[in-house]
Amino acid sequence: MTLKIVKSDFVAVHSFFSLAKLPNRLRPYISTYLSAFFSLPVRRASGEVLSHEEVINQLDDGTVSYEAALGISDQFTESLRVTFKVETSQYESAIAWLRDILCNSIFDKER
Repeated sequence: MTLKIVKSDFVAVHSFFSLAKLPNRLRPYISTYLSAFFSLPVRRASGEVLSHEEVINQLDDGTVSYEAALGISDQFTESLRVTFKVETSQYESAIAWLRDILCNSIFDKER
């Protein structure tokens, strides 16, 4: 095994969530949920409510990239993967976005 240490100004935050206990009746909606994952209004921990446009704009401004998908390269598809790539100085911001999007997204029937 070879280990290489590379200094970088960027960090990738990968979070994995098991879908093993997701009820079968909800499984058909996974693709819809993933397509809307970063496009819903969000209530930030501060109480501020962001519209879906503000969420997208702030994510575009504050991250290098972000993604929600099933598994890794068509493997481990029983897991939801959420990834944020940010400057190392924005690590805490990436964790805050993860928390707010997972726990405080606002599902609006208008969207």
